Amino acid sequence: MHPNPSPSPLALPLTPRPPAFLLQVHRAHQLPVGDFPDVTKFRNTMLGHELTKFPKLDKHQVEALESVLSVDIPRLLAMFPQVGTYPYPHP
Repeated sequence: MHPNPSPSPLALPLTPRPPAFLLQVHRAHQLPVGDFPDVTKFRNTMLGHELTKFPKLDKHQVEALESVLSVDIPRLLAMFPQVGTYPYPHP
């Protein structure tokens, strides 16, 4: 354990605004602010967890997931008929 660990973003004082790190993620990835959790509720939930014990991100798993989302799922969806392309009229 480090003698002077950096403060956790969850240790920031409660505020109605999202903390700066969430705003940075919002801007960097062009995500809607509404997609982020309620900061107070999230902070309270995470207080029961030791973040340093979470497993490290596996880059190979992330790459595999990106491939599934960007290649495999679109290919699968292309196999389904599109709306309005049915061979017979609908009632």
